Order: sequence, then C-alpha cells, then structure tokens
Amino acid sequence: MVIIILMTKRKIFMIKKDAPFN
Repeated sequence: MVIIILMTKRKIFMIKKDAPFN
C-alpha cells in the first residue's frame, strides 16, 4: 500500500512540475 501512496505523490509532483510549461 505504501508503494501506491509514493507513486501517487510522485504523479502529483510531476503534474505540478509540468503545469507551468503546459
């Protein structure tokens, strides 16, 4: 279950990081 949480956090982080460029 911890792996899923880490992956979700990473996805959210990547989306936030890419947001200004889109």
